[in-house]
Amino acid sequence: QGKSADSDDDSVFGNIENERNNNETSRFDKSFEDMTLTSAQKSHGSTRKNERYEYEIYETFEDLTRTPLQGGTINRGPRKRYKKEKHSSVATGLTFPPTITHDRRGYYFMMKWGNRMQPVKKYFCEGLPDKELLNDHMITYDMVYSELVKRKGHGFGEDDLGRKYYKAYYFAVSGPSLPSIDLSTLLLTIGDFEKLTLEDGPHKTIARLKLLFSSACNAPNDNYPCLYELDVEKFEIIEECGHLGCGYIPQDMVVELLGKSQRAQRAHAVQVRLFSPSKFGIGKGMLVVKKGIDKIQIPKSMIKVERSKTTPLHTNVVLVITEVFPSSRCEEMAKILRGNATAKQKRAHLTKHLSSMVENVLYAKGLSREIIDQYIDNSNEQGCNNHCHLIGVADPTSMIPEGCVFITGLGKRFLGNVFLTRYPCTEAKDGLVARQAGMNEIKTDDMYAFLHSFPFGLVIFPLCESPLPPKMNDGDLDGDLYFALWDHQVVSNIIIDDDEDFIGVETLKDSLINIGFTLIKNEEKYDGVVLRKLQENPDKYLVQGTRNNKTTKLEYFELTRDEILDGRDLVRKVISHRMKGNGSSARTQLLIKWETDKESWNSMPDIRKMFSTPPEAVMEYVLQHSLLGLKDCKWMKKFVGDSVLDEITEHRIVKGEIELHCRFDAGETEWISMKEMRNGDREDKLILGRYAMKNRLSQGRIWSSIRNIWLETVQDLLCKEHRANEIDVLAKSLYRKWDDSAKDEAKGPRDEETILWGRAYKQSLEIEKHGGKVDLPLELHYQISLQNRKHVNVTGV
Repeated sequence: QGKSADSDDDSVFGNIENERNNNETSRFDKSFEDMTLTSAQKSHGSTRKNERYEYEIYETFEDLTRTPLQGGTINRGPRKRYKKEKHSSVATGLTFPPTITHDRRGYYFMMKWGNRMQPVKKYFCEGLPDKELLNDHMITYDMVYSELVKRKGHGFGEDDLGRKYYKAYYFAVSGPSLPSIDLSTLLLTIGDFEKLTLEDGPHKTIARLKLLFSSACNAPNDNYPCLYELDVEKFEIIEECGHLGCGYIPQDMVVELLGKSQRAQRAHAVQVRLFSPSKFGIGKGMLVVKKGIDKIQIPKSMIKVERSKTTPLHTNVVLVITEVFPSSRCEEMAKILRGNATAKQKRAHLTKHLSSMVENVLYAKGLSREIIDQYIDNSNEQGCNNHCHLIGVADPTSMIPEGCVFITGLGKRFLGNVFLTRYPCTEAKDGLVARQAGMNEIKTDDMYAFLHSFPFGLVIFPLCESPLPPKMNDGDLDGDLYFALWDHQVVSNIIIDDDEDFIGVETLKDSLINIGFTLIKNEEKYDGVVLRKLQENPDKYLVQGTRNNKTTKLEYFELTRDEILDGRDLVRKVISHRMKGNGSSARTQLLIKWETDKESWNSMPDIRKMFSTPPEAVMEYVLQHSLLGLKDCKWMKKFVGDSVLDEITEHRIVKGEIELHCRFDAGETEWISMKEMRNGDREDKLILGRYAMKNRLSQGRIWSSIRNIWLETVQDLLCKEHRANEIDVLAKSLYRKWDDSAKDEAKGPRDEETILWGRAYKQSLEIEKHGGKVDLPLELHYQISLQNRKHVNVTGV
């Protein structure tokens, strides 16, 4: 993939007006010395020892803009030899301002709007990227997308000096001699981002906006990026049948796109981004070679954003190839399998042994340490591993039967079983064993020969109603890599059946869980909380106790239900309330119906003594009857969260202002002005947007202020929360918990706690895309930091 290079600039941006008028690449107007040091740095200097490092400044990518195709041919566009200038500068100990970056990469938005796009780098220590920027030439920029960058060889989001930074992409919306463009309107001409945001949330929209900036790889043995503009008639939509994000492409079209080099002719699959505002919207996934077709076939699972509901930005389809398969790594493996690899290639390949994740899954599947060690020894002796990472694709023949797979390039003699898994894999059910399909399964000689013509590097999954990839940690075929191991000794010793319903621990639900109470143990008084039900018949619960003497040391006890209740009963519901006494001695009493069907009047102080945490039924009654303000009920305030808006049911116009009838989660309702709602939190804005979309109100003049509300919520998420960094910290913490538990000799990979930590870790990796929280039982919830707990949903309560 093309590289990007950064340089520091006081003015933050180049002169886009000159770039537009003169059709030339923008360059820095100031000298390099002026660019590298801000005025603050010049006046204060640096107390640290100076370090020297290099910047690489590239010309912009604007000349990749394509013209529409003529005669149905593929237009690669003009090639560009990029000038590169290297400079050395003095790095101070002070932080840098937002930095312009001249992007050499090819991506869709740069292709269409290269003269208005501007990537900007901002260091993490200076806070989140700005929603809007204004440069020295009075050009206003709106943020389109931002990410905490990952670079190979460095930590998450760190540059060469180890500093974390965000890379944000800005679009010039207005300026002198620059026609104004509304960013929301522009994005809606590409795809229906508004519907995506309001229905699935801004997290999903951010993941889809990232597709606009997916880097195109370079064509094999050439240096031009693989961006193409194709006629819409070259594409067709096909029905979903286990494709899971993988479509098909004619063989001759692959060669036409990638060129006629040997590497291009060996390519049998490509990972792509597709942009078709007029036909299907924005697509993402894999395309694998298929016989007998003359169009690119797109299954519905490849479509990530629906087509534009406004005037489409363009009618042709822009295709961006991000990777070509088989990969160079798999091509080296193929040479080893054929026996014509060099000694250096063999040594490099043998250093890639099993990862700790794969080993833990194999242990959970019943393998011993001795078998895995023996496999590694045999691999070293034979000079070849019997495992590799392969790209998953859908069956282009429709002949592979359910339960089988086909690994390309292994030869016709291999008909054994294969162990497959997908990263991240943390438990036994993340891996499965499938059979390599042979002549008896394929049945048609022509199709069998076609599959064997594929080079090594692909694992082909059958099309069926119950596909295999989702069984491996919710995998799909839109670019996922699968670990495959076909060593007979290892696979034959897997003793845990794939059909076994091994799902680890399922938290037992019980009305006692999360109940707070006063516990007396060994003549010591504790504030106790029931964390988890351990077993039934006889019942046993895990209880966490904190001593009342204000020490923070936690202790754990296993108690029965009778020991926890200690003669008390559980509240089924609250029937009524009354005030007992006069003046300062007045007490609130509740008529409670207990689980034993008994009824009794109990004062609020007595309830507080029985339950350190108010029972759910009591809390619900107090809120519904507005008792929280009473003196003896105030202790419950710390257990009450804010009211959450549930839905908007109707609207009205009062004195020219729109008012919305809002219903909250506790059941109360209220009329709220739209102006107040517009200034609310992100979730309130989304509910307002859904109401307007459902009732088709946003096109009205009086509702014009909410037309861009979907983009506001997306930019708020990007610019107002350290979301990416927080989730990264959470994921690393959960991974360490899983890894420590899996390596613990007393627990191991099949232990209930290990499985739960592993599942929470996998969930944390999906928060960026889908939002939500990770699930943990109460006792594990208390084992993570307070900072991370806000991303955790307690289960079993």
